[in-house]
Amino acid sequence: MAAFAGLCIGAAALTRSIGYFLPIVWLAGMAAKRVRLRVILAEVALLLAVEHGVMLPWALHNATASGRFTFLGNLGGVGLFIGNNPHATGGWYVWTSDLEHARPGVFARGPMAVDEAARQEALRWIRENPGRAARLYFKKLWIILSDDTSIAGWALYGKGISPPEPGIDVLPSSHFAWRHQRTVLRVLRAADLLLLASGLGGLVLLFLRERHGRHEDLALAVGILAAIAYVPLFSAPIAVNGRYRWPSEDVSLPLAALFVTSRKSLRSGRSGDWISSAATPDSNKSSE
Repeated sequence: MAAFAGLCIGAAALTRSIGYFLPIVWLAGMAAKRVRLRVILAEVALLLAVEHGVMLPWALHNATASGRFTFLGNLGGVGLFIGNNPHATGGWYVWTSDLEHARPGVFARGPMAVDEAARQEALRWIRENPGRAARLYFKKLWIILSDDTSIAGWALYGKGISPPEPGIDVLPSSHFAWRHQRTVLRVLRAADLLLLASGLGGLVLLFLRERHGRHEDLALAVGILAAIAYVPLFSAPIAVNGRYRWPSEDVSLPLAALFVTSRKSLRSGRSGDWISSAATPDSNKSSE
């Protein structure tokens, strides 16, 4: 299982560099499973070996193409700089003139040099301004968690989108979605709140199962919770927007499904029954 997890994480990290640190989620679940430390270390070592084996061709390509052996891409430092500098607002902005001012001539040295310079400048600013950097981090985390309309902004209300050139609008201004924009955004917000409530219900259900003898469900609950928190927490250091919450919403779906399909949990006034059924989910078969 650890090898399969390493394979999946390596493939995910090749798609988006933020996936590189996903072994932390695996480690959280393993720790909650209460297995021996040497077993945890062995499985994590196997996971990391497979993950880096999957990513090795990319690192070798980087070494050949840019002279820098790295398993990551050449935009991590840029993202960190956009999110951490005197002009940072939390979102994306045109940052090139700020970096050029801090490092004159850096853009003539290629993308890897730009990324490294951006990373160094961002880390320097964080060290010199820890209080401002911390406040900005939590501001960006709040943007991720609260921005529930960005998907509509791109998928429905985007204007001048390119390619093609010149850019085109996603929908004409006469479209139903434009004429009822406020209603569309309210429906999206209601759907997000419903998913949040259902996901929390599923998470509570897993913890209750663990209290009634289903000990493996504690590892499952901790692992899913770590996976939900992973992308927002690891994305908040850079420039952000609402799309960084989408993976968390996707991971929440199994929890929401668990809650919605738990028949006993939906019986009003019978909380004792559904807690018991959570511990012994097959107990109702005799009545079917």
